[in-house]
Amino acid sequence: MQSERENSAMSKLSLLGGGEACGARWTLGALLLAPLAAANSSYCAVPAVLLLFAFITLATFTGRDLKKLSDLLPPSRTARGRRERNLRSFAEFMVMWMTFLSHLVAVAVCARILSATADHVTGGRTRRWLFGYETRALGEPWPDVLGVTVVMVVCAMFMCGLEESMMFTFMLLVVLYIFSQCFAIFGLINLDIENIKIPIPITLYEIFAAGAPISYAFCVVSPPKDNETLKKKMILMIVLPTVVLSSLCFLYTNMLKGTSIDAALPVTTLLEARTAEWVYPVLAAITVAGICLALTELCPILFNILVALASPEWKVLTRSMTYESTTTGSPVLAVFTAGSLAAILAFACPLSHMITLMNGSHLLSISIQAFNYIILRCVPTAEQMEAGDVEYKRLGNESKRAKSSEKKAKRGLWFIPSALRHTKTLESIKSKVTKETEDRECLLLDEYANCPTEEIEVTSGSSGTRAGLAQEEDVQSDIDVSEAELSSGDDSTDIDAVVKEYRDRIQVVTAIPVASLPTPPCMRGARWSAVGAFVQIFANACIAVAFCNETLRVPMFSTGIPLWLCGTFISTWQPAHDIGLNRLQKMQGPLTLTISALLLTPLLVSSWPAIILFAGAGVVIYARCERWCGDLAVQQARSTIEKRKLRHVASATPLTSARLTHIDTVYIAR
Repeated sequence: MQSERENSAMSKLSLLGGGEACGARWTLGALLLAPLAAANSSYCAVPAVLLLFAFITLATFTGRDLKKLSDLLPPSRTARGRRERNLRSFAEFMVMWMTFLSHLVAVAVCARILSATADHVTGGRTRRWLFGYETRALGEPWPDVLGVTVVMVVCAMFMCGLEESMMFTFMLLVVLYIFSQCFAIFGLINLDIENIKIPIPITLYEIFAAGAPISYAFCVVSPPKDNETLKKKMILMIVLPTVVLSSLCFLYTNMLKGTSIDAALPVTTLLEARTAEWVYPVLAAITVAGICLALTELCPILFNILVALASPEWKVLTRSMTYESTTTGSPVLAVFTAGSLAAILAFACPLSHMITLMNGSHLLSISIQAFNYIILRCVPTAEQMEAGDVEYKRLGNESKRAKSSEKKAKRGLWFIPSALRHTKTLESIKSKVTKETEDRECLLLDEYANCPTEEIEVTSGSSGTRAGLAQEEDVQSDIDVSEAELSSGDDSTDIDAVVKEYRDRIQVVTAIPVASLPTPPCMRGARWSAVGAFVQIFANACIAVAFCNETLRVPMFSTGIPLWLCGTFISTWQPAHDIGLNRLQKMQGPLTLTISALLLTPLLVSSWPAIILFAGAGVVIYARCERWCGDLAVQQARSTIEKRKLRHVASATPLTSARLTHIDTVYIAR
């Protein structure tokens, strides 16, 4: 019984796996993102969390259907097994790149929180000891030397053989449970009902602006093998965080009441203003434990993404990234690269910009995923592309074509009556009856009703007449014999057997009309779907500008909403794969793309250069990797070598060329 309980507990805990870093996301959401959203947006943070719940649910369904499409449509590869460079490959690379960026900044944010906690506990001595200076706006140590030290220590531990384990996730969940319960009890004790003043009306832009900084706390659930596991994961990873974060935002807002908080340690500074001094060492211990355990979840994801981008499937990064140590088995160069980038961000980048960049890259990856889904659902499979130009015809079309040509040739005898041109004999009548019977039995063919009855032309010669009379006599004799046989009373069993055999042989099948069958996807529909997706992006940009700028609100809304409807109609009207289990499979892609664009708008207003810089770096890396380490580089190297050989032969003297044409001895090195 105990082993069964342990297995069930491990199976439930394994639902949190899959590379989403749920524990790290929830830790940052509870300790940093939710308090800052409550401080900046007041009670608007509560409906913002509910908006994020609906958004992440749509994004999860989109990711699940996109995974099914990826299994149905395997990506095209070169002869060497490398991904071909196309729009789908670029979209999937950008999703991986922006996911890497969001986790990279999350590591830097965790390092900044740890350094701020150490500085706060020591009363500012750590900042003075490590040559850090405090900025006026954020109240955080800068440059953050301690944050660099934290990142380097964690990366060194992974280089020495530290591995990702579910035990770290379990410990992190225990810490989060203790923190949430203690804070909920303390918040309910200090609840001030008179301070609950919800600003009404709340505009949509305020809700989107309040939900954007918390979006990293919600992750898109990776699709499991069965639907039951997906429901459990969605309840555990979407519904539960929604309830907890909305409650925390409400309690944070109620407890603030004009209290100034630290940007790096909002919970600690908030509780210190209301309780005794013994609280902040306990909160500091909980913060350090939670952040250190969050780093053990985030860092392996960074290393795995770098190794995947350097694998033979992608070849975006250099192959040396996949080198693993013979003693520890860890990818040393990938660990060092990710740790160096995170240390640079933790050293000099301000915390507000890092929070914006972390959430913005997460939302941008979801947007690209939705864009890829809109196009990929209309791309046909290889079998559908091959069968697109195949025309199914009934057997015997050659004989019908020959018959039609004969009829065309006999049109010159139009003045002769049809009774004289078509002599009806017994053979022609029998062939007509047999043909009609075959037509009634061929129920699965789609052209049997429109085909003209084949008639056998018999010449009016004497030989043809004699043959017809002889066949008529044979048929009459067969009829007489059958009547004589039927007159006997002991062959009823044979007749029943024949009837049963006939009924078993003839099966009536109700064929689906061709007009009611769904139209299969085609490349033309995929191109139109791509056009509709680009129209939706432009429409979303217009709607986002209308949300931000009041002077341009009316013209931008009047332009963006019709364009969005037009683009959505174009993308959803095209024939697509029927893979979704819900009725919103056509609309979930456009809705996910629109909501993510609107959530991304407040972040772009404040930190658009950083987001565009990192996204542009990914585009440049993807564009140049074809020349650096792709098939194009190999082809250029071979062509350069061949040109050099030809140039050397052309520049040789005639005597040398003559000697080259007559080779007497060839030496082969061993």
